[in-house]
Amino acid sequence: GACADLKAIAVQLRTRGSSHLAIGALATLSAAEFRLGAWDDAILHGQLAASLGEDADHIWLLSHAHGVACAPLAARGDWDGAEAHVGAARRAAALVRAEFASVAQAAMAGAWLARARADDAATVRALEPILPLADLDGVREPGILDWQVLYAAALVGLDRLRDAETVLARFDRLATERGRRSSMASAARVRGMLEAALGRNDDAELAFLTSLGILDEMQMPFERAVTELEYGRVLRRAGHTRAATWQLNAAHERFAELAARPYLEQCDRELAACGAGPAEGSNQARSRLTPQEISVSRLVASGRTNREIAAELVVSVKTVEYHLGNVYGKLGIRSRHELPSAVFGPQIGPASKGP
Repeated sequence: GACADLKAIAVQLRTRGSSHLAIGALATLSAAEFRLGAWDDAILHGQLAASLGEDADHIWLLSHAHGVACAPLAARGDWDGAEAHVGAARRAAALVRAEFASVAQAAMAGAWLARARADDAATVRALEPILPLADLDGVREPGILDWQVLYAAALVGLDRLRDAETVLARFDRLATERGRRSSMASAARVRGMLEAALGRNDDAELAFLTSLGILDEMQMPFERAVTELEYGRVLRRAGHTRAATWQLNAAHERFAELAARPYLEQCDRELAACGAGPAEGSNQARSRLTPQEISVSRLVASGRTNREIAAELVVSVKTVEYHLGNVYGKLGIRSRHELPSAVFGPQIGPASKGP
């Protein structure tokens, strides 16, 4: 529902609205698409929000735009792209230090990157600027940033279990009071990690099952896959290799659909520890393309002309032609007609135009 509303709003604002509202709509759309698992679109709209923000010199919006643009790139292992957005978000936050939202968004960008690299210490360091702001409504409220989830999970990884419990209990209580199901599911996953670290495997299993039960009612494939990965990791360490393999294969399938390379690699390592071979991935063609090439391919698949794509991405027609040529070369195709199935599979075809 959010994506449907925001797509319509973004189209109107880009053609006849204030630039800061267009940036806000595109950034929020990108965040919604990231949660929904529509990562190609999330990358496209996040990059566009950041580009428009830079062009319009809206410094107060840049941390938000670069932060949401970073999340799917980091999760896909595009380290250079993600690092560029983290740096831009931090520079913008440094210029508007009195704006707590900018500080928090820049911290989240760094945390998304550190988390994708499975670096718990770096995740904690990235989120340290948020800690003095933790009691502000826009920062503590579940369902907005949910930095507490990344922070508590990293604390568990660093064996700072008491600190993790303090952060998690407060967040979980507020998420439950508010009825924020996505936050409740994430909190339950981290609860499972914490209980397992404390040696309480029965409580850990109950927490993971609670997380999966909540996620059954929502389309949030990345969150579900992370829960399956962590559940599988705990099961494997407890010696339940068959159950662990089942969870890890389920996570692997979802990560493959998202082309979430760092998380796929984690799944492969856990499956190898279970004595199982790496699961077969999908979307191999898409994984060979850069984010810019995926964005161009997505718009070609929707039926746009090169000129329309150039206007959409705020680039020249020659730049579109350059990216399209690279796509053809990498995938061994010769025409626009072949591109949708080569990149996105046979289910993708011309669609209605988006923002």
